Amino acid sequence: MKRGVSIVCTSALALLAGCETLRTATGELAGAVEQVGLHEPVWQMAEVGWTPAEPAAAQGEPRVNRSAAGTPLRMARLDFEQGLGLAGDALLVFTPGGRSTRLELAAGVDDASPDTNGSARVELRSDGAVLWTAHLRRGGSPQTCDVRIPAAQHVLIRVTAPTGVYTDIVLARMTGMPGLRAALLAGRQAHEDALFAAPERLFGTRRLLNGAVVFPYSHRMFGACIGMSNAYLCVIAAPQHGGVIVHCGRELQHNLLAEPSGVELHPRDRRMTDASIACSGVWKWRVEDDGTLRMLSPVDPVHGVRWTRAIALVPGMPAARCSIMMKNALGHAISWSTGTRLAGISMYDAIVPPNPRTAGWAVLRDDTFALLVAPEEPRHGLYPYDGLRVSSTRAVATLFTELTPLAPGEFSGYEQYWVLGAWRINQQETLAQLEAQRDAARTAWRTWLAPPGTPTGRTMKDAEALLL
Repeated sequence: MKRGVSIVCTSALALLAGCETLRTATGELAGAVEQVGLHEPVWQMAEVGWTPAEPAAAQGEPRVNRSAAGTPLRMARLDFEQGLGLAGDALLVFTPGGRSTRLELAAGVDDASPDTNGSARVELRSDGAVLWTAHLRRGGSPQTCDVRIPAAQHVLIRVTAPTGVYTDIVLARMTGMPGLRAALLAGRQAHEDALFAAPERLFGTRRLLNGAVVFPYSHRMFGACIGMSNAYLCVIAAPQHGGVIVHCGRELQHNLLAEPSGVELHPRDRRMTDASIACSGVWKWRVEDDGTLRMLSPVDPVHGVRWTRAIALVPGMPAARCSIMMKNALGHAISWSTGTRLAGISMYDAIVPPNPRTAGWAVLRDDTFALLVAPEEPRHGLYPYDGLRVSSTRAVATLFTELTPLAPGEFSGYEQYWVLGAWRINQQETLAQLEAQRDAARTAWRTWLAPPGTPTGRTMKDAEALLL
């Protein structure tokens, strides 16, 4: 009898200990807790920088329950049944919807890695805060992570490694309140919906109040685009592909952009991924009464940014006014600089100003014409790349805004003028002529919006209204 009582008591103590352990770890009773294995496809976004060709795997997706090479997960001669296999730089994004309480995982370099001397760095972020980091080497024991992430909205697992280093994330699970799995899957579905959204199309030609004509244009690479043209300048933008400007020239047959001009986040060393839904997804758009084409990006799940890019032709001039605005769409503070990238040019076609810390512009040219992209009202401040406002390499010129801290829901923006002019005898004369045209375009645009004696009717607040 005593022996039976002892067995019952022991079982009760074990059960109680189990409940107490769960309560201590999560702060919740066993019946009110949901655990989700992160080797399941519940991530909102996954990016793997490189995937071996054999055996075949989906590009950009981690291997489930296999290493990147397709072999069983094995680290320091220890085998694991469940986990994710990654190769090179990789990123996983999860959106628990505020229902999370804890995240556990182990990480290490897989024994199948061909790079025997390479290392990997794994970082865990929750709502912008770095909670855990680990430096891993082939042959070393897996390192474990067990951290609290109460009510997290945005969780990132980032791996930084050479392509020859295979990193395994094993025994990964997220604990939280009931509905956690549904919240993770809802975030994944929202990302898919934004990435593959059905784009709007422009039907028919329309004359705008600024004297320009807006028209639909089918681009061989970017599909359905929107064009704007007056007697001096033709600009074509692609809302289906990140709101990029794919054409800027005198007419449809003349394009001074060798590559599309997109909007980027900088500085690069703070970027968590090169893939961005805001830079590659389908943008919403509208053409306003004053002739402005305003495009709105989806929310970027990695960087927490939402963009507007507004383009309007200056009445009666070979010039376009472009405004760019960024909104922090996450629930925590971020700090970014934005850049307008002009790619596909040689270093001889980009004129870098004498003092790139105080002003920024780039010129693309052919044998006859030149294009000036100039910031409106340049300001002194903290810019990326050692404070430079302009970065110019052999093939890319990028204009930057200031490095700006953004609170949740806060905005940052700037304006540019794109001016087309004749190529002069040398760069100095060309630049002087283009800058004079830029000043005239600025005056013409402001005068057209608000004739002398009347208050200015439109400001950057109009772009904010679209982002709200």
